[in-house]
Amino acid sequence: MYLLHQGKYQLEFKGKNGIITSKAIKGFAVNAKAVFNKAENIKALQELTA
Repeated sequence: MYLLHQGKYQLEFKGKNGIITSKAIKGFAVNAKAVFNKAENIKALQELTA
């Protein structure tokens, strides 16, 4: 994942462990599979709202 920093895109995240974290939302992390797989997405949403 690239983020815009001072007018240039810089590599911020290169998946190693399959977890995506947020700089905007402190403490937020989600399994990368949940972003691209409908069943994993639903599972992650259920865990967040439990």
